[in-house]
Formats: sequence, structure tokens, C-alpha cells
Amino acid sequence: MAVLHGGDIVSLFAVRLFKDLDAKLYFVFGNDRGDKSLLIEWFGDFGAEACGIIGDLMIEDRHVALLYGINEAEVRAIVA
Repeated sequence: MAVLHGGDIVSLFAVRLFKDLDAKLYFVFGNDRGDKSLLIEWFGDFGAEACGIIGDLMIEDRHVALLYGINEAEVRAIVA
């Protein structure tokens, strides 16, 4: 099982909300600014995977794109 988070995790306090998940967490960064290095480190402490601005994932034999889509033309181009 996996949990996908589509962006705007900026607070280090958010880490504690996800740490007890009984699933692998994948997340991308949105357009808000936070301390990305610390977020990657703290989420990584419990196996969560930071995917940068776009995730190209294989989950349970399915190819999944994970992104924070604020540009409609960009999202349509990726989905096409």
C-alpha cells in the first residue's frame, strides 16, 4: 500500500502527522517554500520518499506520475 502526497508539505511539523502510516509515503514539492533538505531528511528517517517536483513511480506493477499540477498545459502534456 502507498500514500501519495501531491505537494505543499512545507512545515517540519507535518512530518509527525505521517510517521505512523502503515504504508509507504511518496511526496512531491509544490510551489510553497520550506526547508526541502530537512524535509527530505526527516521524512526519510521513516522510509518516505521525496520525489522532487515530479515522481515517476512503479507501485504494485502500476506506472504512476505524481506531480503538483498548477500549470494546466504542463499537466495535460504529461498526461497525454
